[in-house]
Amino acid sequence: MATELRKTGISVIGDMPWGTHFCHFYETKQDLLDTLVPYFKAGLESKEFCVWVVSDSDLITVAEAKGALAQAVPGLDRHLAAGNIEVLNGLDWYLEKNVFNLEKVMSAWDAKLKRALDLGYEGMRVSGDAFWLREKDWKDFCAYEKQLNDSITDRHMNVLCTYPLTKSGAAEILDVAQTHQFAIARRQGEWEVIKSLELIQAKAEIKRLNQALQSITDRTPQRSAILRYGMAFLSVTAALIIAMWMESVLQSAPHVSLFLCAVMLSAWFGGVRPGLLSIALSLFAFAYILPPNYSFAVETREIPRLFIFALSALFVALLSATQRNKAESLRHARDVLDGTVQELKRTNVALQAEITERKHAEETVNATSEQLRALSASLQSAREAEGSRIAREIHDELGSMLTTLKWDVEEIQKTLSTPVDHSQLVAVREKLQGLIKLTDMSVSTLRRIASELRPSVLDDLGLAAAIEWQTQQFQARAGITCDCDCSLENIELSTEQSTAVFRIFQEALTNVLRHARATRVDIKINEENGYLVLSVSDNGIGMKDGEISGTESLGLLGMRERAHLIGGEISITSVEGQGTVINLRLPIAGAAR
Repeated sequence: MATELRKTGISVIGDMPWGTHFCHFYETKQDLLDTLVPYFKAGLESKEFCVWVVSDSDLITVAEAKGALAQAVPGLDRHLAAGNIEVLNGLDWYLEKNVFNLEKVMSAWDAKLKRALDLGYEGMRVSGDAFWLREKDWKDFCAYEKQLNDSITDRHMNVLCTYPLTKSGAAEILDVAQTHQFAIARRQGEWEVIKSLELIQAKAEIKRLNQALQSITDRTPQRSAILRYGMAFLSVTAALIIAMWMESVLQSAPHVSLFLCAVMLSAWFGGVRPGLLSIALSLFAFAYILPPNYSFAVETREIPRLFIFALSALFVALLSATQRNKAESLRHARDVLDGTVQELKRTNVALQAEITERKHAEETVNATSEQLRALSASLQSAREAEGSRIAREIHDELGSMLTTLKWDVEEIQKTLSTPVDHSQLVAVREKLQGLIKLTDMSVSTLRRIASELRPSVLDDLGLAAAIEWQTQQFQARAGITCDCDCSLENIELSTEQSTAVFRIFQEALTNVLRHARATRVDIKINEENGYLVLSVSDNGIGMKDGEISGTESLGLLGMRERAHLIGGEISITSVEGQGTVINLRLPIAGAAR
């Protein structure tokens, strides 16, 4: 089995070895394409023969699959013409006379893989979609997946099976997970890795091997180098003592055999190198310690015995070395497995943290969406209410004034259409004075309505003057003492920025009027280190922490949204019973230094 890794093109997976069989649960057609297009793009770039089996249904057709792939793969037509990739209809591939045929499909995969390897491809990359799958075919298809999973482990073939979440219940997902090495899911553009039964079994097997290795390690003595080499000295010394004793008492001794026994004992206890040391020590004993009449010269009849001893010593030494090498390999394997287990634990913790973070983010985005929808509805309602109010004022006040003007003008026109006397001229003159006064009132009303829509002072004199004017209007209308400190000079703001700041200021005053129960409001607007800073503080009843967050207050939410749209930010500090401070900070260009 080749061990090289293949690029998957799928970010959540990375590279994979040959013989990988995994599944993908998808929610939408776009989720499916976002997975399979880079998957096959990587396969073509890696000189693999690619087969994409699509359901060719309402979800995705063969033509749509080719079109999506063509956008990501330059020269797809060339690949199709050369036969580097095939995009097949799932019903034609899996069914024969409307019946799922396991043997036919498996044989077809075998034939395609053999042909791909004969043509010089690195291997075969496959994906088959199960959107077409019918309930009556489920059992046979699971058996097919199991057989496919078992058959490709030692082959140059990688298979990605795709299943729609909309048609997959909990039981189906468990069945699929059991017949694949692992599973991934893509929902609304987000990846998730699903732990399969195989991974659980693999972890259990790792634990079992780890325990077995620990047991072997515990049974294998860890001898120090001093002890192992010391045994060589002790065994040769013992052989020397026994030989000399037997010579003095029995008048004969099998010197060579004794020292060969010492060599065997040293090799068994300490390994090859202590065995070699005992040989050297034995030679030294024969040369310098034993009487001169003893040497390695032996009679012919003793040669077989010496040969057997020599082979035994060699065998013992090799057996000891093999045992220690095996024990060392097992220790190394245990260390590797320990590292793998730790890495799996870290990965699992990271995945759990990522899933938790993603869920939290999703919950935050549902809450924010709800707030924005509520804000949008509130703004729409406010616009409609404001439009109704303005229409009513225009109709009731301006309409009435203009109607009166029209009637008076028609009456004057009628009077002047005939010769008039002095008394009639006096009446006309009085009528004209009334018309002038009524016209002034109409103009004043029109200006008031226009100023409510957008104060002309904002365009004529700038933001600081508009805020001072609005402060005076608020003080007169609400009866709340206001102090305005506007030291803003030479600040260049766009029309959008000026309008947004002014509306935020208006909303802050509205909140004070509605909720604060304040008797005094302090307003400051100035420039600090390249920022426009608007501060509105009151001495009212203050706000609670939940109220400061603004999740329930559409007014505060609207202020924050306006500030965000112009690149600014709103901060609110409040103490119950001591008042509230609202600060707006907006980065500006061209501020006076």
